[in-house]
Amino acid sequence: MRVGLFVTGLRFAMSYRPTTRLRLRLLRRRLGWWPWSRVCAWPAGSHNRSRTFRNAIWGDDLKLGRGSGNQFGARGFERSRRPDFDARPKRTFTHYARKSLARHRNNFYTKCEKLFAIVSPGRGLRVLMSEKLDWQDDIRRGFNRTIHTVEFGSITPESFGNFDLVVPLTIADLLRVRRSPSLLDKHPIPVPSERCILLCHDKYKFNQTLINAGFGRHIPKMGPGLAPPYILKKRTGEWGQGCRMIRDRVEEHAARKQLNDPAFFCQEIIRGPIEFATHILFAEGRIVKSLNIMYEFESETPIKGQDPDLYKIIHRCAYLDLFGSTLRAIGFQGLCSVNYKVAGGQPFLLEINPRFGGSLGPYFFSFIRHLNGSRRRVRQ
Repeated sequence: MRVGLFVTGLRFAMSYRPTTRLRLRLLRRRLGWWPWSRVCAWPAGSHNRSRTFRNAIWGDDLKLGRGSGNQFGARGFERSRRPDFDARPKRTFTHYARKSLARHRNNFYTKCEKLFAIVSPGRGLRVLMSEKLDWQDDIRRGFNRTIHTVEFGSITPESFGNFDLVVPLTIADLLRVRRSPSLLDKHPIPVPSERCILLCHDKYKFNQTLINAGFGRHIPKMGPGLAPPYILKKRTGEWGQGCRMIRDRVEEHAARKQLNDPAFFCQEIIRGPIEFATHILFAEGRIVKSLNIMYEFESETPIKGQDPDLYKIIHRCAYLDLFGSTLRAIGFQGLCSVNYKVAGGQPFLLEINPRFGGSLGPYFFSFIRHLNGSRRRVRQ
Protein backbone atom coordinates (compact mmCIF):
# COMPACT_ATOMS: atom_id res chain seq x y z
CA MET A 1 0.00 0.00 0.00
CA ARG A 2 2.79 2.41 0.90
CA VAL A 3 4.57 1.73 -2.39
CA GLY A 4 1.37 2.50 -4.29
CA LEU A 5 0.86 5.75 -2.38
CA PHE A 6 4.48 6.69 -2.98
CA VAL A 7 4.13 6.14 -6.74
CA THR A 8 0.91 8.17 -6.72
CA GLY A 9 2.70 10.96 -4.88
CA LEU A 10 5.54 10.96 -7.39
CA ARG A 11 3.09 11.18 -10.26
CA PHE A 12 1.40 14.12 -8.53
CA ALA A 13 4.72 15.90 -7.95
CA MET A 14 5.79 15.36 -11.56
CA SER A 15 2.48 16.56 -12.96
CA TYR A 16 2.04 19.55 -10.66
CA ARG A 17 4.30 22.04 -12.46
CA PRO A 18 3.26 21.26 -16.08
CA THR A 19 -0.41 21.47 -15.08
CA THR A 20 0.13 24.85 -13.46
CA ARG A 21 2.11 26.04 -16.46
CA LEU A 22 -0.69 24.96 -18.80
CA ARG A 23 -3.22 26.89 -16.75
CA LEU A 24 -1.00 29.97 -16.91
CA ARG A 25 -0.72 29.63 -20.70
CA LEU A 26 -4.49 29.42 -21.03
CA LEU A 27 -4.87 32.45 -18.76
CA ARG A 28 -2.30 34.35 -20.78
CA ARG A 29 -4.06 33.47 -24.02
CA ARG A 30 -7.34 34.73 -22.59
CA LEU A 31 -5.98 37.94 -21.03
CA GLY A 32 -3.19 38.59 -23.52
CA TRP A 33 -0.54 39.06 -20.80
CA TRP A 34 1.25 37.20 -18.02
CA PRO A 35 -0.58 37.84 -14.70
CA TRP A 36 2.46 36.63 -12.78
CA SER A 37 4.67 39.38 -14.23
CA ARG A 38 3.37 41.66 -11.52
CA VAL A 39 3.62 38.98 -8.88
CA CYS A 40 7.01 37.46 -9.69
CA ALA A 41 10.01 39.18 -11.23
CA TRP A 42 11.44 37.01 -14.01
CA PRO A 43 15.26 37.01 -13.91
CA ALA A 44 16.90 38.98 -16.67
CA GLY A 45 18.01 36.84 -19.57
CA SER A 46 16.02 33.80 -18.45
CA HIS A 47 14.12 32.00 -21.19
CA ASN A 48 13.25 28.86 -19.22
CA ARG A 49 9.88 29.86 -17.80
CA SER A 50 9.21 26.48 -16.23
CA ARG A 51 12.36 26.77 -14.11
CA THR A 52 11.59 30.42 -13.40
CA PHE A 53 8.07 29.60 -12.23
CA ARG A 54 9.42 26.82 -10.00
CA ASN A 55 11.86 29.27 -8.42
CA ALA A 56 9.09 31.81 -8.01
CA ILE A 57 7.02 29.17 -6.21
CA TRP A 58 9.77 28.74 -3.59
CA GLY A 59 10.78 32.41 -3.45
CA ASP A 60 14.25 32.23 -5.05
CA ASP A 61 13.88 34.82 -7.79
CA LEU A 62 11.68 37.41 -6.09
CA LYS A 63 13.03 40.94 -6.02
CA LEU A 64 13.64 42.81 -2.78
CA GLY A 65 11.00 45.21 -1.50
CA ARG A 66 11.30 48.77 -2.71
CA GLY A 67 11.32 51.56 -0.18
CA SER A 68 10.58 49.40 2.86
CA GLY A 69 13.59 47.17 2.11
CA ASN A 70 11.65 44.01 2.81
CA GLN A 71 12.83 40.69 1.44
CA PHE A 72 9.43 39.97 -0.12
CA GLY A 73 7.77 43.38 0.10
CA ALA A 74 4.37 44.19 -1.29
CA ARG A 75 5.93 46.99 -3.33
CA GLY A 76 8.83 44.77 -4.32
CA PHE A 77 6.91 42.80 -6.91
CA GLU A 78 7.60 43.83 -10.46
CA ARG A 79 4.99 46.23 -11.80
CA SER A 80 2.74 45.03 -14.57
CA ARG A 81 3.36 46.28 -18.06
CA ARG A 82 -0.28 47.34 -18.14
CA PRO A 83 -0.33 50.99 -16.95
CA ASP A 84 -3.97 50.84 -15.81
CA PHE A 85 -3.02 48.29 -13.10
CA ASP A 86 -0.56 50.68 -11.45
CA ALA A 87 -3.29 53.11 -10.50
CA ARG A 88 -5.54 50.53 -8.91
CA PRO A 89 -5.87 50.11 -5.12
CA LYS A 90 -4.10 47.31 -3.29
CA ARG A 91 -6.95 44.77 -3.35
CA THR A 92 -6.83 44.14 -7.10
CA PHE A 93 -6.13 41.12 -9.26
CA THR A 94 -2.52 41.30 -8.04
CA HIS A 95 -3.55 40.69 -4.45
CA TYR A 96 -5.75 37.76 -5.40
CA ALA A 97 -3.01 36.33 -7.62
CA ARG A 98 -0.56 36.44 -4.70
CA LYS A 99 -3.19 34.92 -2.43
CA SER A 100 -3.76 32.15 -4.97
CA LEU A 101 -0.01 31.56 -5.23
CA ALA A 102 0.15 31.31 -1.42
CA ARG A 103 -2.67 28.78 -1.33
CA HIS A 104 -1.01 26.60 -3.99
CA ARG A 105 2.38 26.74 -2.32
CA ASN A 106 0.98 25.92 1.11
CA ASN A 107 -1.08 23.02 -0.29
CA PHE A 108 1.93 21.69 -2.19
CA TYR A 109 4.02 21.70 1.02
CA THR A 110 1.24 19.95 2.92
CA LYS A 111 0.81 17.20 0.32
CA CYS A 112 4.55 16.58 0.05
CA GLU A 113 4.97 16.37 3.83
CA LYS A 114 2.02 13.99 4.17
CA LEU A 115 3.58 11.82 1.48
CA PHE A 116 6.90 11.81 3.36
CA ALA A 117 5.05 10.93 6.58
CA ILE A 118 3.44 7.91 4.89
CA VAL A 119 6.66 6.47 3.45
CA SER A 120 8.86 7.30 6.46
CA PRO A 121 9.44 4.58 9.05
CA GLY A 122 7.68 4.88 12.38
CA ARG A 123 4.32 4.32 13.96
CA GLY A 124 1.37 6.61 14.42
CA LEU A 125 1.39 8.71 17.59
CA ARG A 126 -1.42 9.72 19.90
CA VAL A 127 -1.02 13.46 20.42
CA LEU A 128 -2.61 15.52 23.19
CA MET A 129 -2.66 19.30 22.91
CA SER A 130 -3.85 21.71 25.53
CA GLU A 131 -7.12 23.50 24.90
CA LYS A 132 -7.05 26.54 22.64
CA LEU A 133 -10.30 26.75 20.72
CA ASP A 134 -9.24 29.15 17.95
CA TRP A 135 -6.36 26.85 16.88
CA GLN A 136 -8.08 23.49 16.98
CA ASP A 137 -9.59 23.50 13.48
CA ASP A 138 -6.25 24.31 11.81
CA ILE A 139 -4.42 21.64 13.80
CA ARG A 140 -7.06 18.99 13.07
CA ARG A 141 -6.96 19.85 9.38
CA GLY A 142 -3.20 19.34 9.36
CA PHE A 143 -3.44 15.91 11.01
CA ASN A 144 -6.25 14.82 8.68
CA ARG A 145 -5.29 11.76 6.58
CA THR A 146 -2.11 11.09 8.55
CA ILE A 147 -1.26 8.06 10.66
CA HIS A 148 -1.37 10.18 13.82
CA THR A 149 -4.37 11.06 15.99
CA VAL A 150 -4.77 14.34 17.85
CA GLU A 151 -6.94 15.25 20.83
CA PHE A 152 -7.41 18.39 22.90
CA GLY A 153 -7.82 18.62 26.65
CA SER A 154 -6.27 19.54 29.97
CA ILE A 155 -2.71 18.39 30.57
CA THR A 156 -2.37 16.26 33.71
CA PRO A 157 0.31 13.84 34.96
CA GLU A 158 -1.87 11.00 33.67
CA SER A 159 -1.77 12.50 30.16
CA PHE A 160 1.88 11.53 29.72
CA GLY A 161 1.02 7.89 30.29
CA ASN A 162 -2.00 7.86 27.99
CA PHE A 163 -0.46 9.75 25.04
CA ASP A 164 2.76 9.48 23.07
CA LEU A 165 3.18 13.24 22.72
CA VAL A 166 1.86 16.10 24.86
CA VAL A 167 2.09 19.62 23.43
CA PRO A 168 1.35 22.67 25.63
CA LEU A 169 -0.09 25.53 23.56
CA THR A 170 0.04 28.32 26.15
CA ILE A 171 2.68 29.77 28.45
CA ALA A 172 0.72 28.65 31.52
CA ASP A 173 0.57 25.04 30.31
CA LEU A 174 4.25 25.14 29.36
CA LEU A 175 5.21 26.29 32.87
CA ARG A 176 2.99 23.60 34.39
CA VAL A 177 4.82 20.90 32.44
CA ARG A 178 8.20 22.42 33.24
CA ARG A 179 7.46 22.40 36.97
CA SER A 180 6.86 18.63 36.88
CA PRO A 181 10.41 17.21 36.51
CA SER A 182 9.18 13.61 36.63
CA LEU A 183 7.25 14.19 33.39
CA LEU A 184 10.06 15.73 31.37
CA ASP A 185 11.82 12.44 30.57
CA LYS A 186 8.65 11.19 28.89
CA HIS A 187 8.36 14.26 26.69
CA PRO A 188 9.65 13.78 23.09
CA ILE A 189 9.93 17.53 22.54
CA PRO A 190 12.48 19.25 24.81
CA VAL A 191 10.86 21.74 27.19
CA PRO A 192 12.61 25.11 27.71
CA SER A 193 13.72 25.98 31.21
CA GLU A 194 11.50 28.17 33.34
CA ARG A 195 14.12 30.92 33.13
CA CYS A 196 14.00 30.86 29.30
CA ILE A 197 10.20 30.83 29.24
CA LEU A 198 9.94 33.88 31.49
CA LEU A 199 12.81 35.65 29.69
CA CYS A 200 11.20 35.30 26.27
CA HIS A 201 7.79 36.22 27.67
CA ASP A 202 9.19 39.56 28.91
CA LYS A 203 9.96 41.32 25.63
CA TYR A 204 11.94 44.22 27.11
CA LYS A 205 14.14 41.97 29.23
CA PHE A 206 14.62 39.62 26.29
CA ASN A 207 15.74 42.47 24.03
CA GLN A 208 18.18 43.77 26.64
CA THR A 209 19.62 40.27 27.06
CA LEU A 210 20.24 39.95 23.33
CA ILE A 211 21.80 43.42 23.16
CA ASN A 212 24.20 42.47 25.97
CA ALA A 213 25.00 39.22 24.13
CA GLY A 214 26.11 41.10 21.00
CA PHE A 215 22.93 40.95 18.90
CA GLY A 216 22.09 44.64 19.24
CA ARG A 217 22.20 45.34 15.50
CA HIS A 218 19.24 42.98 15.07
CA ILE A 219 17.07 44.61 17.78
CA PRO A 220 14.99 47.72 16.97
CA LYS A 221 15.90 50.72 19.13
CA MET A 222 14.16 50.95 22.50
CA GLY A 223 13.71 53.38 25.35
CA PRO A 224 12.28 56.85 26.00
CA GLY A 225 13.12 59.76 23.76
CA LEU A 226 12.06 58.13 20.48
CA ALA A 227 10.44 60.53 18.03
CA PRO A 228 7.06 59.49 16.59
CA PRO A 229 6.19 57.29 14.91
CA TYR A 230 7.07 54.41 17.23
CA ILE A 231 5.27 51.52 18.88
CA LEU A 232 4.26 51.25 22.52
CA LYS A 233 4.45 47.62 23.67
CA LYS A 234 3.35 45.74 26.75
CA ARG A 235 6.25 43.76 28.16
CA THR A 236 4.34 40.50 28.65
CA GLY A 237 1.51 40.68 26.12
CA GLU A 238 0.54 38.17 23.42
CA TRP A 239 -0.90 38.69 19.94
CA GLY A 240 -0.49 42.47 20.08
CA GLN A 241 -2.44 42.84 23.32
CA GLY A 242 -1.71 46.20 24.91
CA CYS A 243 0.31 47.45 21.91
CA ARG A 244 -0.46 50.67 20.07
CA MET A 245 1.12 52.86 17.44
CA ILE A 246 2.24 56.35 18.46
CA ARG A 247 2.11 58.26 15.18
CA ASP A 248 2.33 61.87 16.39
CA ARG A 249 2.53 64.04 19.49
CA VAL A 250 -1.25 63.99 19.93
CA GLU A 251 -1.30 60.19 20.28
CA GLU A 252 1.78 60.41 22.48
CA HIS A 253 -0.03 62.77 24.84
CA ALA A 254 -3.09 60.47 24.90
CA ALA A 255 -0.86 57.52 25.90
CA ARG A 256 1.11 59.39 28.58
CA LYS A 257 -0.24 57.11 31.34
CA GLN A 258 1.09 53.99 29.63
CA LEU A 259 4.33 55.75 28.70
CA ASN A 260 5.04 56.22 32.41
CA ASP A 261 4.00 52.66 33.29
CA PRO A 262 6.98 50.26 33.78
CA ALA A 263 4.83 47.46 32.30
CA PHE A 264 5.21 49.15 28.89
CA PHE A 265 8.16 50.20 26.75
CA CYS A 266 8.73 52.12 23.53
CA GLN A 267 10.39 50.65 20.45
CA GLU A 268 11.33 51.79 16.98
CA ILE A 269 9.00 50.82 14.12
CA ILE A 270 10.40 48.65 11.35
CA ARG A 271 8.27 49.79 8.45
CA GLY A 272 6.91 47.44 5.81
CA PRO A 273 3.83 45.28 5.24
CA ILE A 274 5.78 42.01 5.43
CA GLU A 275 6.45 40.10 8.66
CA PHE A 276 7.84 36.60 9.19
CA ALA A 277 7.36 33.89 11.81
CA THR A 278 9.92 31.08 11.80
CA HIS A 279 8.81 28.04 13.79
CA ILE A 280 11.80 26.12 15.13
CA LEU A 281 12.31 22.82 16.94
CA PHE A 282 15.63 23.35 18.73
CA ALA A 283 17.46 20.55 20.54
CA GLU A 284 21.06 19.90 21.56
CA GLY A 285 22.17 23.30 20.28
CA ARG A 286 20.92 22.77 16.72
CA ILE A 287 17.82 23.35 14.63
CA VAL A 288 16.13 19.99 14.12
CA LYS A 289 13.23 21.30 12.02
CA SER A 290 12.04 24.74 10.96
CA LEU A 291 9.22 26.27 8.95
CA ASN A 292 9.02 29.92 7.91
CA ILE A 293 5.67 31.68 7.40
CA MET A 294 5.44 35.07 5.69
CA TYR A 295 2.56 37.44 6.45
CA GLU A 296 1.52 40.36 4.26
CA PHE A 297 -0.54 43.17 5.76
CA GLU A 298 -2.29 46.14 4.19
CA SER A 299 -0.52 48.68 6.38
CA GLU A 300 3.15 49.65 6.41
CA THR A 301 3.04 49.62 10.23
CA PRO A 302 0.93 46.58 11.16
CA ILE A 303 0.52 45.05 14.61
CA LYS A 304 0.17 41.31 14.24
CA GLY A 305 -2.78 40.13 16.28
CA GLN A 306 -4.65 43.42 15.85
CA ASP A 307 -4.46 43.95 12.08
CA PRO A 308 -5.73 41.10 9.88
CA ASP A 309 -3.23 39.73 7.37
CA LEU A 310 -3.97 39.60 3.66
CA TYR A 311 -2.50 36.11 3.37
CA LYS A 312 0.09 33.74 4.85
CA ILE A 313 2.58 31.83 2.71
CA ILE A 314 5.38 29.34 3.37
CA HIS A 315 8.67 31.02 2.53
CA ARG A 316 12.34 30.22 2.70
CA CYS A 317 14.34 31.68 5.60
CA ALA A 318 17.88 32.95 5.08
CA TYR A 319 18.57 33.66 8.76
CA LEU A 320 18.48 30.26 10.45
CA ASP A 321 22.14 30.56 11.48
CA LEU A 322 21.36 33.84 13.25
CA PHE A 323 18.35 32.34 15.00
CA GLY A 324 20.36 29.27 16.05
CA SER A 325 23.05 31.51 17.56
CA THR A 326 20.39 33.55 19.36
CA LEU A 327 18.76 30.47 20.89
CA ARG A 328 22.13 29.08 21.98
CA ALA A 329 22.98 32.42 23.60
CA ILE A 330 19.93 32.28 25.89
CA GLY A 331 20.21 28.52 26.51
CA PHE A 332 16.91 27.67 24.82
CA GLN A 333 15.72 24.25 23.73
CA GLY A 334 12.30 23.14 22.58
CA LEU A 335 9.65 24.55 20.26
CA CYS A 336 9.54 28.28 19.59
CA SER A 337 8.45 30.92 17.09
CA VAL A 338 10.79 33.73 15.97
CA ASN A 339 8.99 36.84 14.73
CA TYR A 340 11.06 39.22 12.62
CA LYS A 341 11.01 41.77 9.82
CA VAL A 342 13.60 42.61 7.17
CA ALA A 343 14.73 46.15 6.35
CA GLY A 344 17.68 47.07 4.18
CA GLY A 345 18.57 43.41 3.81
CA GLN A 346 18.98 43.01 7.59
CA PRO A 347 16.67 41.02 9.89
CA PHE A 348 15.26 42.68 13.01
CA LEU A 349 13.98 40.41 15.78
CA LEU A 350 10.61 41.47 17.16
CA GLU A 351 10.20 38.64 19.68
CA ILE A 352 10.73 34.94 20.30
CA ASN A 353 7.68 33.08 21.58
CA PRO A 354 8.85 30.11 23.69
CA ARG A 355 5.73 28.14 22.81
CA PHE A 356 3.77 26.67 19.92
CA GLY A 357 3.11 29.39 17.33
CA GLY A 358 -0.39 29.88 15.95
CA SER A 359 0.53 29.74 12.25
CA LEU A 360 2.25 26.37 12.81
CA GLY A 361 -1.13 24.68 13.41
CA PRO A 362 -1.85 23.32 9.89
CA TYR A 363 1.77 22.14 9.49
CA PHE A 364 2.73 20.79 12.91
CA PHE A 365 2.21 17.22 11.69
CA SER A 366 5.33 17.70 9.53
CA PHE A 367 7.45 18.19 12.67
CA ILE A 368 6.49 14.83 14.18
CA ARG A 369 8.60 12.67 11.88
CA HIS A 370 11.67 14.55 13.17
CA LEU A 371 10.92 13.83 16.84
CA ASN A 372 12.41 10.34 17.12
CA GLY A 373 15.91 11.50 16.23
CA SER A 374 15.58 14.59 18.42
CA ARG A 375 14.42 12.54 21.41
CA ARG A 376 17.27 10.03 21.01
CA ARG A 377 19.91 12.78 20.88
CA VAL A 378 18.53 14.63 23.91
CA ARG A 379 18.41 11.50 26.10
CA GLN A 380 21.96 10.58 25.22
